[in-house]
Amino acid sequence: MIKRADRSDPGSQTSTSRARSSLLRRLASEQSGFTLIEVIIASMILLIGSFATLRALAAATQNAQRAKESQVLLDVVQQEMEKVRNLPYDQIALTSLPGTSTAPLNPDFRVSAGSFYLDRAKTGSGSAGSPNPAPMAVNGGSLYGGGFVTEGVLNPGSIVSPTTAVGDVTVRIFRFVVWQNDPNCGSCPGNQDFKRVVIAARVEKRANQSYQRPYVEVQSDFIDPTKGAQTAPAPPPGGAVTAQQFWLTDTPCGASPPTARIDITGEHLLHNTLGTCVSGLHTGTTLGAPDALLTSAPPDPAPDDPAVPAVFDYATDAYLEPVPNTDRGVQLKRPDSSGCNYSGSGQNPESTVHRWVSDPMPSTFSMTGKITLEFYTRAINDASHSGKICIFLFKRSEAGTPPVATDTAIYDSSNPSNPYFSYSLATWPRNVSSDPLVWQKVRLTLNFNPAQVVAGQAQGTISAGKRLGVALSSERVGTSFDAGLQVLYDHPNYPTRIEVDTTTPIDAG
Repeated sequence: MIKRADRSDPGSQTSTSRARSSLLRRLASEQSGFTLIEVIIASMILLIGSFATLRALAAATQNAQRAKESQVLLDVVQQEMEKVRNLPYDQIALTSLPGTSTAPLNPDFRVSAGSFYLDRAKTGSGSAGSPNPAPMAVNGGSLYGGGFVTEGVLNPGSIVSPTTAVGDVTVRIFRFVVWQNDPNCGSCPGNQDFKRVVIAARVEKRANQSYQRPYVEVQSDFIDPTKGAQTAPAPPPGGAVTAQQFWLTDTPCGASPPTARIDITGEHLLHNTLGTCVSGLHTGTTLGAPDALLTSAPPDPAPDDPAVPAVFDYATDAYLEPVPNTDRGVQLKRPDSSGCNYSGSGQNPESTVHRWVSDPMPSTFSMTGKITLEFYTRAINDASHSGKICIFLFKRSEAGTPPVATDTAIYDSSNPSNPYFSYSLATWPRNVSSDPLVWQKVRLTLNFNPAQVVAGQAQGTISAGKRLGVALSSERVGTSFDAGLQVLYDHPNYPTRIEVDTTTPIDAG
């Protein structure tokens, strides 16, 4: 028989107490909770959830920002177009040509040699009678019937900063004005029947942004309310007299047309321009290609920044550096001999005369007998001295193997035996202000007899395939400063050019 423990038994109580104490000690020694792996797994789950939440939040923020930017762009282009609608018709033109770009997301990608593609893809397809790319309406551009665009007020580009935009959105605006032809107006002469304005805008890429957003644009046509088919100038029997413009550039002429303008990015040695276009670029005494006369004005790569582009020295040769060295543009060194010398003189003849020629004429080019030269100059180091500049107008044929230049001079009608023109001042223009960018404009009218026959051809006719040329030099007796004269060109603020009155313009718009 099993004896039941008696609680009153001291032995039994001791045994029970020991068992309870042992159980308590065992329970107290156990470590309840999560293991390290469980903690890591839980943390990863929390992080994944947080990342998803953050991504959703970032996407929502980005979408809100993009929506705001899109609205800002639409508002900006509409506001800019409304500003244009309030302008008089003659003022709807560009102050200067826009720059070019190789980036498709930049509207300047559609700029090409004074013209603008109306479609983003640059397909070149246009409506009937309207070329694409279309010639731009810009100050200095020729007008059908004579004269030039002079009243344009539209800056081709500018920045709308956050202070004038919305929030932190920085917008760049692009403006283009092109001539258009109305194919439905059979009695409207020329191809300048109306203007088309294109306003484009894009949000500038932020420093922490890896992509550039596409731009938005609007287009609108503008018609001169004061003119119509009845009041538009009708072409005379011999054709309308207008002016074909050629800008003096710092780009050597190309052996095969068209010559592509080269962007000026810095100073360089003097171009030797005493050779032919096939000679290519040369400096020093090696005969090189003349610089080019192009039918488009120098573009402005940063219309909102007057300091861009800079004014460069096109003649950094050691013997052409005056003291102090402040010369810019091309330097026409004072020659060793008196008189106007077309071929240059002295040890470095290339430094005493500089030549420019056009691309070959695509067809017969008829001149009326008036050419206007507009150039920018100032005395080197602002020295006080007299100056006399010689201007040579000529027609060039390049034939033979290798091509040999055959130049025919165009003679001054006031002195039919003179194969050049000249301009002199007792004190050459100086800049006495503190502004280093001020250059003086000189505008000269050069008249010749278009019917005078020289080398078997009338002076007023340039046959297809031949080039028009101009050369500049200083004259020793009339120039009292040994460093000579300087002329600035190929700059949007100083667009040195010649304007040829003609009945057959080659860039008629």
